[in-house]
Amino acid sequence: MSNNTTQTSHKPLPATRIWPKRSDSQTDRELAEGCNVADDGVTAIEAAPSRILFVCTGNTCRSPMAEGLCTVVASQLGVEIQAISAGIGATDGSTPSLNAVAVMREMGIDISNHRSRQLKAETAQAVDLVLAMTPKHAEQARAIVGTTVRVQTLGEYARVREAVDDPFGGTVERYRRTAEQIHRLLMEALSRGGVK
Repeated sequence: MSNNTTQTSHKPLPATRIWPKRSDSQTDRELAEGCNVADDGVTAIEAAPSRILFVCTGNTCRSPMAEGLCTVVASQLGVEIQAISAGIGATDGSTPSLNAVAVMREMGIDISNHRSRQLKAETAQAVDLVLAMTPKHAEQARAIVGTTVRVQTLGEYARVREAVDDPFGGTVERYRRTAEQIHRLLMEALSRGGVK
């Protein structure tokens, strides 16, 4: 009996632990550490790494995978980027999808300590760019964050017309395809040197 299925090689990325246990306010403080308030009261970013906020629906699948992958890809490309994630309709404190954890583990990235959080305007104020998984997420994110920060889809940022569909409830193979798509889009985008 012949097996016509194609085996995909999943080469692990360098082992990285992405999420220490921390509160949302601690994350926001960490992102704001590169900012100083000048004498005139204006906040300026001084030699701080670029900051990207990834957004999906529940912050348990796509955006946590994008956060983890972004950290590793940026490191591989020698680009300084801090990544965080949130969800348009997220419930604060939910654990990541088991399939997302498994697929990221295959790639050498540990997202098991990630906890979901809802997208809020104040979170977006601490970043340079919001990258949404789909055009609908981008539209919803703009309604929440206003014009204080640039909002694009990950596909637009990578200069392709491509949305990252939700693998939630799907097989581990569907999660692999999603992770591979996110990885490819990040490589295309970040190879240009960070947030532009």
